[in-house]
Amino acid sequence: MLNAQLTLRLGITSARDLFALDGVDFQLRDLIQSGATNGPRLFLSGMGIHPMVMPELSNSEERITAMVQRANQVADHGADWLKIFATSGTADDLTGEKIYSFEEIKAATDTAHARGLKVALHAYGPSAVPDAIRAGVDSIEHAVDVDDATLKAWAASGIPYVPTIDHNRYYADYRAEYGYNEAVADELQAFTQRNVEMLRRAHRAGIPIVFGSDAVMSMFGENTLELEWFVQAGLTPAEILQAATVKPAKLLGQEEQLGRIAPGYQADLIAVDGNPLQDITAVSRRVAWVMRAGKVVNMD
Repeated sequence: MLNAQLTLRLGITSARDLFALDGVDFQLRDLIQSGATNGPRLFLSGMGIHPMVMPELSNSEERITAMVQRANQVADHGADWLKIFATSGTADDLTGEKIYSFEEIKAATDTAHARGLKVALHAYGPSAVPDAIRAGVDSIEHAVDVDDATLKAWAASGIPYVPTIDHNRYYADYRAEYGYNEAVADELQAFTQRNVEMLRRAHRAGIPIVFGSDAVMSMFGENTLELEWFVQAGLTPAEILQAATVKPAKLLGQEEQLGRIAPGYQADLIAVDGNPLQDITAVSRRVAWVMRAGKVVNMD
């Protein structure tokens, strides 16, 4: 609950949680909706399609069947999203090796869409991105080193890119907490720069950019530092604000309720110290007041 409260105090009034164990994300969503605790309104996937919950199968037809079954299970559990972990890679694992075929990704995506879910695809490297585009997923997370031809196809598809840069910085800065040595920290820092360069190229290509922190473990409360990497990648403050408001609202399918200050929209407002159109750190570091759905948030 504390992580939800810390996130809300940053001015994040809506959030996706795309991986959590033992249903704790659904329990938290219920607590927030009931008013038992403060937090952002949550859009959830649960564990999604991840090797740790999928059977080890070699037969292609069986693998596709398993993907469809898992997508239906996620929908039955009350999720809003299906997350497909299409490559390896997380924390100190920066490999980005492909796990699922196009046919498998497509089958899971079509099933999720038929059940009213959106699909986020985890791709640490470039290997799964072409398949994700062809399959018609709704967002691509983390990807780096994508070639120019794929970038062009990605831009034409309109699928948003959620770069999630800062969590790699966090892993490196707090390497002792995770048991990482200096070599791992160096690799994480190098990956962070690849991520920035990828964001720069994606932005220039015209791919929609959406803010997402991929906040991990004790990172909550630093989620919005992600926005400062967007400056390094060449986005203007106005573009960054759009990446944190109207564009994620559209990605969530909530563009008629969230992301704008307008009649009929949720009264989600923040006050900051400074002009965010001149300095984005006014949003990333100096939020002084938050209102969610018309209720002022306790900032203590």
